[in-house]
Amino acid sequence: MKLEHIILAGDSAGGHLSTSVAMLAILRGFRKPDSIFAHYPVFYADFKAFPSLLLTIDEWLLSETFMSCVFGCFMRNGGNPKINPILSPYVAPDTLLNHLPRMYMTCCQADPLRDQSVGFLERLLKADYGTTPRRSKLFYMKEYVHGHCSFDFKLGVTEYAKATKIIIEGFKELFEFAENPNDPRLKNDLHQSQAN
Repeated sequence: MKLEHIILAGDSAGGHLSTSVAMLAILRGFRKPDSIFAHYPVFYADFKAFPSLLLTIDEWLLSETFMSCVFGCFMRNGGNPKINPILSPYVAPDTLLNHLPRMYMTCCQADPLRDQSVGFLERLLKADYGTTPRRSKLFYMKEYVHGHCSFDFKLGVTEYAKATKIIIEGFKELFEFAENPNDPRLKNDLHQSQAN
């Protein structure tokens, strides 16, 4: 099987994994992916780092207890989330951020991890982010919750189908960009989309 284009994607911890794998590929000199699509990802493995984590107090999916357990799993083999960019991509130096490929992210207004995505996007935009025009896009899902991708099914939450359509369009753009990297229509600085 010949792989011409690689797009890494994942939600929550999977969004973290896709970003960290891309960073490891860059650091170790391997082929990096053509793009990343991280859905409401974990970018910083520290419970007290961002104000939106206060939402865990009454969050039913990402409760404070659950998030403490998750962050404990991230650090079970040691490591300091304040200095390790593989553990916490948010702390990556600009020189590493500059080498990341085109990156799309979704974040949800009612998500304890919301501030991590917004903050990471700000880091990307402040860093030089390479020699080509900035290639990041944030899909801000107003009034959506963490995990909404898992709730769009036949008997699920019908409103989440709107977000699924936006995400599908984002994937189409990423595949189109992988096929035509010099297309000027695809070189955008920042876009925010709302699902409702």
